[in-house]
This record gives sequence, structure tokens and C-alpha cells, in this order.
Amino acid sequence: MKERTSNIKSDHGQLKPNKSSRVKDFLKGIWVELTERVKWPTRKELLQYTIVVVIFVAFWALYIGVWDFLFAKGVELIVK
Repeated sequence: MKERTSNIKSDHGQLKPNKSSRVKDFLKGIWVELTERVKWPTRKELLQYTIVVVIFVAFWALYIGVWDFLFAKGVELIVK
């Protein structure tokens, strides 16, 4: 791939690639990363992970809800 360069020289005296070329290379790198290097979960794994997260969130919501209820009743008894 031929790299386009601007007339601007870097600190080392080499020509710098222009902005559009750098942006294109950056986006190409992102695409390669997402399509070739990332290991995406299978549908089964994704379903398992989703179930674990939903159960985890439901557990903590219930836990915090119970404590909130108990503290509210405790404050109500103190204020009476």
C-alpha cells in the first residue's frame, strides 16, 4: 500500500503521512481488530452471560430493596 505523504517533515527529517491517510489507516486497523483478532462469544455463551448478569442484578436489587425497607421501617418507628 503506497502511503501518501505531505510536505511536512517530522523531527527525524522523514515525511509525515497526511491526515486523511492516517485516518484511513486508523479505521482500517479498527476493522482488522474487530474482524480478525476479537474472539466474539457464541450465541450460547452470550445467552449464559446474559442470564448470569440478570440474576446478579436481580439479587442485588432485592438485597438493597430489603435493607431499604428495613431502614425505612426503623426510621418510622423512631419518629413515631
